[in-house]
Amino acid sequence: QNNSWMMRCFYFPDGSALVMLGVLLICVMLIFIMPRLRLVSCLLMKKNTERRGRQMATLATVLGLGVFLTLWRVWRFPPPEIPQNKGIFNAACKCQSFACLRRAFKKADEKNIKLHKVPYFWLGGCQKCGTTSMYGLLARHPQIIEPEPKEPGYFAWPSVIRMTSQKWYIHQVLRLHEACDRGLDRVATFDATAYYLQWDSRIAQNIRASAPWAKAVFVFREPIARAMSWLQHMALKFPHLPNCLHYHDMACCVQQSWFFFSDHHLHGSLYYTHLHSWLTIGGWSMKSMHFVQFEDILEFGLAHVYANILAFLGLDLSHSANLTSTETQPANRRSTRPYNISINDFTNMVNYVRLTFSFLLI
Repeated sequence: QNNSWMMRCFYFPDGSALVMLGVLLICVMLIFIMPRLRLVSCLLMKKNTERRGRQMATLATVLGLGVFLTLWRVWRFPPPEIPQNKGIFNAACKCQSFACLRRAFKKADEKNIKLHKVPYFWLGGCQKCGTTSMYGLLARHPQIIEPEPKEPGYFAWPSVIRMTSQKWYIHQVLRLHEACDRGLDRVATFDATAYYLQWDSRIAQNIRASAPWAKAVFVFREPIARAMSWLQHMALKFPHLPNCLHYHDMACCVQQSWFFFSDHHLHGSLYYTHLHSWLTIGGWSMKSMHFVQFEDILEFGLAHVYANILAFLGLDLSHSANLTSTETQPANRRSTRPYNISINDFTNMVNYVRLTFSFLLI
């Protein structure tokens, strides 16, 4: 299955291989056939050798031009390496369902073929943990194809809708065609739906059943700060919708029952509970997970955390070393204003939250 001589010598990206091959054949015909016909004609007509010399010079010029053009095209457009496992790659690229992808990737595993399966990983955690900033960096990596849209939420859909939408998710969201064009052994795809972890364990089961090879990158943040940030984020993003901060200060809002039991607030920050269900019910393993703390981003910088993620995914680390200060700025930040809460109120809130967390974990 090595590259053939014909492929290496006559491959051209604009499809002109046949044209160039035809030019060479014509030149060969002119050299080996026409001179003999001309020679017979010249002998019969008793033409002088000077005319035959001009004819041979013309034919030699045409042949030389053809050889020159062929060599120039080969030098200008070198042939690509033909994948040794092109058949398996093509089988995966034609898939329109996860069942088809699993069969194709199983054959790749049996032959020990290294490639980035689709989807290669999932980026998530909870809202306001820094997933948007990390998504922006991953989307700019030359080996990564970002999803469209960023958070499709596909695995949270009912099973009937998921079964009928597999082609859309695989080809439109994960962009399988583009990944195949660039090479499944060269690029990786991912899903960046942040809230999967905050929902029930059925989502973990759905992902594992569909793509058991997928890795997961979780971004976490101190629970109280994350919940407060989400509350303020929603108040600023939707100023015309009801929000506690439109009528009360943060110290008052964080003592409401919905703040503790809502999946978007403190209940969504029960990382241990959610991860435990993913490991025990969802069938995930710790070796397929990578954890990031939002506080590490603040302490060590986004580039440092980003490099650790790339190392976990087995992707090129050089991109993390060449980031500009603009690229490492936090994304999706709607406000930098403080929460307007006193130290005493915050301490009381932390104690209250600690008691509530203990109750929820029992």
